[in-house]
Amino acid sequence: MIKKNSIFSILMMLIVALLFLQCSEKQRVSKIIEHDFVDFGLPSGTLWAVCNVGANNEWESGDYFAWGEIFAKTNYDRTNYKFFEPYRQLTKYCSNSAEGKNAYTDALTILQPADDAATAIWGRKWQMPNVEQWRELAVNCYWVWVENYADTLACGFVVFKAKFDADKGKVTKTKSADYNYSDVHIFLPAAGYHYGENFYDDNLRGYYWTNQLYTQFPLSAYNIVFDTTGILPDCDYGSRDDGLAVRAIRLR
Repeated sequence: MIKKNSIFSILMMLIVALLFLQCSEKQRVSKIIEHDFVDFGLPSGTLWAVCNVGANNEWESGDYFAWGEIFAKTNYDRTNYKFFEPYRQLTKYCSNSAEGKNAYTDALTILQPADDAATAIWGRKWQMPNVEQWRELAVNCYWVWVENYADTLACGFVVFKAKFDADKGKVTKTKSADYNYSDVHIFLPAAGYHYGENFYDDNLRGYYWTNQLYTQFPLSAYNIVFDTTGILPDCDYGSRDDGLAVRAIRLR
């Protein structure tokens, strides 16, 4: 005959085990959904993610997205673009009636949260940066081009928090002895881009989306481009259906 004390002890052990499993699961989920970020002390206070959306490590390119889409694809063109119908007809984010379906236009120039890959995938605390935030990063940080980041053969820029005013906006291939990888920094891989089923400029150039429409030609959106010579501070613009990388910023 089993004693009551024994039954009670078994029940307590089961309860403790279940609580432990529940806590472990919460910790596991928290680890998955939390992403590290860096504070460069920028004038705007913008916080930058340490890796690209879809990447598991800072040197990985992550996923590639058409502007306003939140899923990676194998083919990036207008035939499968979310906000495009045949004959150059946009159905959202359209500032020119000549480009809109049935002369459609709207006043949307910034990606809404549901169409922002950073927000949709990482959560409401994250979003894609705008043009000014990329410019701010370009002119306030110290940029060092490397061709074997962390012994991974990944090319791109190590972006350091500038220690001296003279280093702000500086672009170099030779890191100053004043900086090391224990200092505040992020790595931006030269991730290339996708056009149709083709992949271009991998490990040669970086192409990253902003969250802003190029209103003069709404089939395009602003993006930044960089290579060994540096980042384009005025930003570029590219076809919305191209597949580019996304680096997120965290909202305070």
